[in-house]
Amino acid sequence: MKELLPMKYYHLETQPPSWANDYIDIPFELVDCYTLISMIYRNVFGQVLPDFSEEYLNAMDEKNVSLLFLREMKKNFVQVKQPFVGCLIAFRILGKPRHVGMVVSKRQMIHTYKARLNSCLDDFTCKRWANRMIGYYRYVSK
Repeated sequence: MKELLPMKYYHLETQPPSWANDYIDIPFELVDCYTLISMIYRNVFGQVLPDFSEEYLNAMDEKNVSLLFLREMKKNFVQVKQPFVGCLIAFRILGKPRHVGMVVSKRQMIHTYKARLNSCLDDFTCKRWANRMIGYYRYVSK
């Protein structure tokens, strides 16, 4: 397996990197959580994540999103113990794995969630998210 992020991203700062500002306030109608992460990987890190947009209707297609999530996390991502800038952070929604964000600092992730919320920075250590967290993941090519 090949690591795709350069080592400079493995150190976490208190504040997010400046590029994170470019991905804040994007309407949910334009990007779901995984599409946002894919866009950042492509534009910031120069890496193309697998595209499975054809395999689900939209982010509210909960059954297919959950099944796809489980399949792809095992296939394309490796769980890591410590977060780093650019790693994915996975969450359960209603008890099922259905949401991802990207770690951008010691406490913050960038993500978008549900139709009422544009992409934003959020504290992944707060009770709302910490209780739902599955783990941190690093993308790998096979």
